[in-house]
Amino acid sequence: MAEETQRGIYLSSAYWRFLEALKERLHQDTPSDDPEVERRIWKAVEDAFREHFRYTRDDPTLPFPPQISLFVADALSELLAGGDPVSWRKFRHTGKRTGPPKTAAQEAGNKRLAVCYMKACKVGIIEDKAPNKTVREAFGVTETTVQGWCRDERFNVDPMGVPDTLLRRRATFIRILMEDSGEAYQRSTRTRSQKAITKRNSKRKS
Repeated sequence: MAEETQRGIYLSSAYWRFLEALKERLHQDTPSDDPEVERRIWKAVEDAFREHFRYTRDDPTLPFPPQISLFVADALSELLAGGDPVSWRKFRHTGKRTGPPKTAAQEAGNKRLAVCYMKACKVGIIEDKAPNKTVREAFGVTETTVQGWCRDERFNVDPMGVPDTLLRRRATFIRILMEDSGEAYQRSTRTRSQKAITKRNSKRKS
């Protein structure tokens, strides 16, 4: 089954992020007034198509989430009828982009996966006697930092909400997602630190 493979898990990751972003709408069928919410939805759609194309040549049986197909089809129907999909208008025609910075949105998503892993261990989905240590090593942070993320309501994710209809191996899926998010978090942190150092050095020279 595709959900039992590494490639299936990355496609499922995009699908899961698509579902999580839809939950941020007041009504799932109505675009949010927050352009950043709509950006996250369409970014997950883009990622899903790219992941499916990347691996479909090796595994032509890899299924594509039908909910995403229908979501895109609805937007295309608006476009073909001469309109501009409402979801797109929320972030395409606002001039200067509003909402939190893109890096902040990505970082919050990474932290939610860390908290999701911690909770999955707590409820018994994942067997890990030292989950805090596992997350610390993946993200390169301290024990108190992980504890702080778990207390923050912004990063509250229910591990039971992971779409088990697509993922029979939910524990493997959550673990890989957490590790992948940890790598992304550390890359982002190093990039910001390097930029700060470069900026300080430039000021000193001037």
